[in-house]
Amino acid sequence: MGISMYKSYLLLVLTLMLWSIPSESLALRSAMTGVNFDDVELTLLVPPAYYEQLYDRAIEAFAKAGLRPKREIDRTILQEGKGYILFIELWAKSIETCPGHYRYEQTAELQEWVYFDRIGERLLMSSPMGSDNSLVVTAKPDLTRLQRDLDDLLAVIIQHYRVVNMER
Repeated sequence: MGISMYKSYLLLVLTLMLWSIPSESLALRSAMTGVNFDDVELTLLVPPAYYEQLYDRAIEAFAKAGLRPKREIDRTILQEGKGYILFIELWAKSIETCPGHYRYEQTAELQEWVYFDRIGERLLMSSPMGSDNSLVVTAKPDLTRLQRDLDDLLAVIIQHYRVVNMER
């Protein structure tokens, strides 16, 4: 269950590009910079029949990387801008006009409350993480496909996190 050759190449290029960016510039460009995974809530939108299997798989992948997102974090911490929600969606919706075909979305984003001085309040911001927010028409994805797609998303997210948070 590895990353495709193309995705591996893109991951390598991203890693090399991020490595060469000065840390001050990088902080402006990455929502993952400085994120403490102890303050991250992992939320999955997946078919209910596979939720527990996929959630456990995601937690295991993060644990292997030394990261510990939570099932739920305090909403007060979120609204104070001290916590994050990592939202991952692997969802298929049937297409009424085309039986047996589904709109399949694969997205990952980091959500956080950000304070804006110019308007004097916090707003919920979402930053795409490790996905191109792709939508494809396909047969209904089975557990094997969902696991593979989840693994691919998690590998990119974890690699990106490591690159932007590595000690210099």
